[in-house]
Amino acid sequence: MKRTYEFKTKSARIEAEYSATLQDEIAYADGYNINIGKEVVKIENYVLYVDGKFVDCGMGYSVWEAKDIYRISKGKHNYKAVRIGNRYVSTEVEEIIQFLQELKKDGTAQEVIDFNNKKAADKLAKEIAENEEIVRKAECQDKIPTDSEYRAWARTYNNVVNGGGYGYVPEKITREQYEEAKKFLKERR
Repeated sequence: MKRTYEFKTKSARIEAEYSATLQDEIAYADGYNINIGKEVVKIENYVLYVDGKFVDCGMGYSVWEAKDIYRISKGKHNYKAVRIGNRYVSTEVEEIIQFLQELKKDGTAQEVIDFNNKKAADKLAKEIAENEEIVRKAECQDKIPTDSEYRAWARTYNNVVNGGGYGYVPEKITREQYEEAKKFLKERR
């Protein structure tokens, strides 16, 4: 998706292109091409012109960050600026951010949105399972120690059983881990 943003206050323009598509991720192994799943491929390009003359261009991953609003001080004046490549643009910041966000939204294929949503849901399910396991292990323990109590116990255990060297030290869930896991589960359910 290609679009052009014309500045209202200056004779300048940004020509930007963005697309995000889903492709097969191929691993090349000794002459074999192995499909190892899907990957999101992004194309991000921009060209900045001022007074009809080329000023800057960029391509590749994250040439612009529409969320980056900088507060720049020059002398007694403070102003906002948005980063586009290696340049900072301080006029029409909100309009440029809206332009870039709309470009990204319109240039992202629906299958990419679905893929990212599924990936986020899988990540959340994994985090929930990990936290449920922490709660289950903690509730099976005789006592849930604090972090400092566990470290003291582990040091003593290591000195007695392993002679102060390297060896197996049983893992115990601490009170802080238990409380954090319970809080996480309460927020996510």
